[in-house]
Parts: sequence; structure tokens; C-alpha cells
Amino acid sequence: MRARPGPVRWRRSGEGEGRHGVGSLASTAVLGSLGVAALAVFVPVLWQWTQYFSTFVHEAGHALVALLSGQVLHAVEIFANGGGCTTYSAGGGPFGELVNSLVGYAAPPATALGLIAALRHGVPARTVVLVLIFIAVLVLVVSGNAFGVAVMIAILLALAVVLHVAGPLAQATAAITAAWFLLLAGLRNIAVLYRVAGPGTGDDASAAAEVTGIPTVVWVSAFAAFAVYAVYQSGRWLLIDPSGFLP
Repeated sequence: MRARPGPVRWRRSGEGEGRHGVGSLASTAVLGSLGVAALAVFVPVLWQWTQYFSTFVHEAGHALVALLSGQVLHAVEIFANGGGCTTYSAGGGPFGELVNSLVGYAAPPATALGLIAALRHGVPARTVVLVLIFIAVLVLVVSGNAFGVAVMIAILLALAVVLHVAGPLAQATAAITAAWFLLLAGLRNIAVLYRVAGPGTGDDASAAAEVTGIPTVVWVSAFAAFAVYAVYQSGRWLLIDPSGFLP
């Protein structure tokens, strides 16, 4: 019996190559942004300047939780050594104090997860940048020291350049770079916290320990666990299907 010929399948020239090219470009952008972020976090001369973006997100977390919990926000300060302080009138009771002590170190990895999830679900990078600008303006308004004001103005100028000068592809790459940076900075900051946290230091983990009676090291370990999860989940999203994050 003679076999019947199957249907002839035609493919337009360059169809597969085009998809491969997009995937290759996306992989290059994601890995390149990871490399840039790693340099910004782990090269001391760069971290001396880039750490303030991490501090801004950390303190913005404290400020937003204070406002959302009905407390009176007085000031956000960012210091030249990379530290920060958010001052507010405690009105949420022990639970409010606990939540506010936990949100600072969780804010950078949580923000990174939010950035990546937004891009993954089709939110334009321009919208992501606008949200960051809105938060930065809020922090600028309540900045309580001159250095903090200068830092926030610099951050706003950088975001404005991304918004008005960069195209959609560059904006998406910048957002991914910011996410990688916050993930890695979160790990670095928690590693430092392991060394310095303790009674009387005024750090967030010690504040949580005072409210709950649970040892400081447990809270630092909880911060670390969340930061590691954020890196894992973000890396899984970005590296498995990088083309889904670029316009």
C-alpha cells in the first residue's frame, strides 16, 4: 500500500529566527541588568553612592506603613553613612509597632518582587517608573534633613531621565536593573544586620524583639528568609522567560 503524502508545512522566512532573536535580546538584557546591579551592590566605590536608593526604599516602607496604619508621620531622614530614620507618632499599639519594625528590611525585596510581577503581567515600565516617582515625591515632602533632601532630588532626577529620555525597552531594562539591585542590596543589608543587631542598637530586628520577646536573631533570620525567597522567585520569573518582560 502506498503511503499518502502528508500536508506540506510552509514557514515564512525568518519566522523562527525572529522569535529566537527576541529571546536572545531579552536574555542579554536580563543578564546584563543583573551584572550592572551586582556591580552597584558589591563594588565598594559604587555602593558608597548606590546604597541611598536602597535606604530610600527601606524608609519609604516605614513611612507608608505608618500612614496606612493611621499614625502621624513626622519625618524621613537619610544619612551620609547610608543609614536612615523614620519618625512617627506611635498610635497603632504593639501590633502597629511590630509591623512597622518588620517592613523596613522587607521593603527592598518586596518592592523588587512587585516591580517584576508588574512587568510580568504586562504593566508598562513607564507606569512602574511613575509609581516610583510618586513614592519618591512623598518621601521628599517629609524629608527631615538636608542630606536626605539632596538624595531624594538625585533619585527623582534619575527617574525623570528614565521616564522622559529612555524608550520602552530602556525603561523596562532600567526597571529590571532596579529590581535586581534591590534584591541584592536586601541580602547585603541583612548580612550587615546580622553583625550589628542587638539590644540598644535601635535596629528594626531589635525593635521587633522588644515588642514580642522573640530573640533578635530570629527576626534577622526571618528577614533573610524572605530576602532569599524574593531572589529565588524573581530569578525564576526573569530567567525562565525573559522575553515576557520586554516590550
